[in-house]
Formats: sequence, C-alpha cells, structure tokens
Amino acid sequence: MPRETRTDKDFTIKKEQERKPPSVIIYAGTSPRRLAFLHDAFYPLGTRIVSTPGGREEYIDDVIAIAEGKINFALVNGEGVRELLLAKNPKQNQSPNIIIASDVLTRPLMMYSLDRIPTAIIRRKPRGTEEIRKTFSRIHRAAGYADPFYSVESGTCIRKKTQPDAKKLDHTTVLLDTQRIDHFRTVRGFEEYEEAFYRFYSSEQYSYDGRHPMPRIIDIAGGLSLSVLLLENAVLGIDGVERENPQFRQTAKRALFKVLIGFSPDLLREYKSDIDEFIDSWPWLERTTAIALGEIPLTPLPQVKEPILKGPGRTRRST
Repeated sequence: MPRETRTDKDFTIKKEQERKPPSVIIYAGTSPRRLAFLHDAFYPLGTRIVSTPGGREEYIDDVIAIAEGKINFALVNGEGVRELLLAKNPKQNQSPNIIIASDVLTRPLMMYSLDRIPTAIIRRKPRGTEEIRKTFSRIHRAAGYADPFYSVESGTCIRKKTQPDAKKLDHTTVLLDTQRIDHFRTVRGFEEYEEAFYRFYSSEQYSYDGRHPMPRIIDIAGGLSLSVLLLENAVLGIDGVERENPQFRQTAKRALFKVLIGFSPDLLREYKSDIDEFIDSWPWLERTTAIALGEIPLTPLPQVKEPILKGPGRTRRST
C-alpha cells in the first residue's frame, strides 16, 4: 500500500482551518473609520468589538512606536482593558482576545530654502489651514528639482496575551501634478481645495449612514487628503502605477485603505483568511474610491451646509 504523503496544499488547507477570529478585538484609538472597518469585518464572525482611547499621539517619527504607545496607554488607562485582553476565550472556534492600534504619518517632498535639497519631511497635524497651504508651496518649490510627491507610512500593532507584538509597516507613494500643486498654493486655489475637502467629507457616501462624522481638514494626513487630491485631478500616479493604467483603480483603492484605515491586511489575515477579498468588496471603500475617481457624483448630506471661512489662520467647520 503506498505511503500517504502531505503536499504543500495540505499544509495550506490546515493553516486556513486554524485561522479563527478573535473572541474580542479591542481597538485602541478614536477613529470612527477604523472602528467601522473592524465591526464590518469581524462582527459577523461573532467577534465582539470594543474601543478605548489610545491617548495623545507621540510626536516621533516611528509610526509603529506610535501604534504601540496607543496600546500601552489603553492597557494602563482603559477601564477593564487589561482584564479583557487576558480573559480566557469562552469559545473553541475563536482565537484569544487581541488589542490593535494603527496610525499614519505623511512625508511630502518639500524645500524650505534654495540652499537645501528637497527632502521628504514628516508633517504633523497643522495648527491651521494656512500651514497646509504653505506645505503646497514647499512641495511646488521642490518640484523644480524633482517630481513632486508625498508618501504615507501606515503602521499597525497587534498584541495578544501569550505572544510578542505583531507589527507591520506599509508605504504608499503619491506622484503629484506640478500644475495642480502650483494652483493649490495660491489663495484662490487653496480655497478650491478646501471646498473640495468639505464636499467630499460631508457627502452621504463618506458618511456611511452617519457612522463617519466629518473630520477637520487639519486631522487628515497633515492636511494632504488623497481622496481630495484624486478628486481634483492632482494625482498622476500611485506606487509607480500611472493614472492611465488599467490597474490604477485597484491601486488607488488599496492606497485609500492605507491612508484612511491603516490596518495591515498581512496582520489581519491570521484572523480572517479572506481579508483581502473583504477589503476589495467593502461597500464604504468602494463608494469612497468611486467618488474620489469621479465615477459617481457626490451626494451632500441634507443637514450639512456649506462651510464658512473665517480669516487667514482659521480652521473651517460646517454649521
């Protein structure tokens, strides 16, 4: 009788069968987008989703360390968080509880003065809209020496009670149109950028049935919103894929997931084997991609009025 052998396919099937969703996912942070994603991806699998603040973000250049800091803060300051993480799993078909955090950092290519070479520099949360306009000016100045771009780093950290932290750093690079950046650095051009920002983030498509409140412009990626830059035709390519390429739409969707959600699919795949398919078909991400690429019109929320401008150093909000 021939001896039974195990193939790579057998090991793959076994590994897939061993992937179980956590009993509880604790989200350390306050982003409604990240919380909605975890709910949509894991709640149908029987996972309980809990959120707790991750504290103030540290002003450091290591996005993984920022995510770790959120977890540490939640475990120390969150009521019952440590006990929940260490609790025994009540169900055999689920993995132990985990706590997860993510963050993003934006690095635009900028030039501060003519005697310095263009450098991709991390941009923190701007103090006002005028600071964002100055970022466009510095990107445009650097464009005389190199193709204007900015990169986004997204870092994810997952902690279990019995294993070392799982960490993953992802990158996205966005090539910008020099003429559009030149326009956005002007007073009138920046007003148009702001108007596009508030149209996008106050739309029904972005709102996701009210689950995503409209953010301030200073809260999104140092003021550089990939969604709005796409909408305003200021993006020539993403991660080496040009806008005319048939693969650009899929590249743009994955880039939007990185900058707006930030969780690493590579780490989540341990708990949901079809996480990539879920991301690609997630209704909110699909609609967000469609409006950013101009495939469908923006639908404003009926209760949201046009934002009001109040002076040069202001931040804008809707009334």
